Amino acid sequence: MTARAPAWFEAKFVTGAIHVLQTDGYLTKGMFAPATKISGLTVTWKIAGRGNANQMSQTIERRPTLNANRTTVTATMAAWEANELIQTTDLLQMTENEQEVAQQTCAYAIGRRFDMIPFGAMDAAAGAITTIGDGTTQLSPLNLLQAQAAIKAQGITGKPRMFVAVTANHMAQLLTFKAVSSADYCDDSPLLKEIGARNFMGMTIMPLPDEYFAVTSGQAASRDVYAWLQPTVGFATATDAEGRVSTSTRIDYVPTEKAYFVANTMMATSAVLLPEGVRRLSFANTAPASLSNL
Repeated sequence: MTARAPAWFEAKFVTGAIHVLQTDGYLTKGMFAPATKISGLTVTWKIAGRGNANQMSQTIERRPTLNANRTTVTATMAAWEANELIQTTDLLQMTENEQEVAQQTCAYAIGRRFDMIPFGAMDAAAGAITTIGDGTTQLSPLNLLQAQAAIKAQGITGKPRMFVAVTANHMAQLLTFKAVSSADYCDDSPLLKEIGARNFMGMTIMPLPDEYFAVTSGQAASRDVYAWLQPTVGFATATDAEGRVSTSTRIDYVPTEKAYFVANTMMATSAVLLPEGVRRLSFANTAPASLSNL
């Protein structure tokens, strides 16, 4: 009589690997103007000028034209990468969860860079963008209304959305005001509430990580954040046939390293198209001073 074979069993994978606190990025999709044309690495946005109507004369003569200026803004696409090595011995010991987390680390880095590129372009515009605040006081709804009024006073076409990107501290400062925190004044949606954003007086206010914004010159405790109309800042990235962000991801074995190489690459660029449609907000990036405004 043969001995009974031991019952087959499958070892349970131990999961639970997590990331340090970070955002996975791609929070700014749809907040910037898409490119008019992409040719190789060169990205172009076409901009039409404006003119004024003239009173028509009663005589037959050459008619005046608007002679509206037509310009272009170009930028060069740059490649960004986030790579990781996984030792063969590590891979053999890793659970599926741990392998996924190792790959996600690179994807998150690319996602954050996707968000940061337009703010880098706005920082580079320097004096071309008007600044509100000097970095010594906290942000209030009044400052947002000031920025909105300055932009809209020039005239806008259609109903472009105005976006305000701020730090978590700036958002907390704004929430001490009933005008921003109360549903009586904000037309919030469930999706916006999930990420802590608010719709206030036609502006979408979105909190983003501190690392997205440059420190205000001469004010270590302040950050330069921005308010802009969607068509005034351009952002472009290579896309696939379905219009999704195109990132090249590969996992290859590298014999010389005796490790697996996780490679992520993204092509993207950004440019300030109309500086007059952007305002830089320089305010203290500190915790709210009080709740007295509620």
